[in-house]
Amino acid sequence: MTDESKQEKYAEQISEIVHNFVQLWIKFESMLHEKLLELQNQPDTSDSNSGESLPNAVIELVYRISSCIHLMGNPTMGELSSALCLPFSTATRMVDYLVARGYLQRLSDTTVRRTVRVALTDKGDDIHQFIEHCSAERVQQMLSCLADDERTTLFALINKIALSVKESVN
Repeated sequence: MTDESKQEKYAEQISEIVHNFVQLWIKFESMLHEKLLELQNQPDTSDSNSGESLPNAVIELVYRISSCIHLMGNPTMGELSSALCLPFSTATRMVDYLVARGYLQRLSDTTVRRTVRVALTDKGDDIHQFIEHCSAERVQQMLSCLADDERTTLFALINKIALSVKESVN
């Protein structure tokens, strides 16, 4: 096999992987939307300002930010903006929105007075935990077709790729 044909085959494989990931994400997101509808029907997940159910986009925003908070442990606004790959002003508007609705809170830093940290409220943490639980269930279902050694290999490879991506971003 020539170098050119190897490159073409590699390009085809990459295209197939991307396509498969997109299809997996669509199915995963569809399941998550169904679960979010269940969550929205619970009385304590309505928008406290209007009494209406929150759109999925708001709940997903809470989850996106709460994931950063869980990983980083009450980040500063600058750290959060960087982790979300968003301009500081956009991250601030998102946090303002979620603070006003009771999902996040701002905390004064204990060491630097002017520094503000972002933390979850109980309401925000409840949504985070709900989505984590639903996601874990779905991933377990998806991986059930693999043998134990295949799952171990998959986890090792995904972690290796994630570390590579993380290092290339920093």
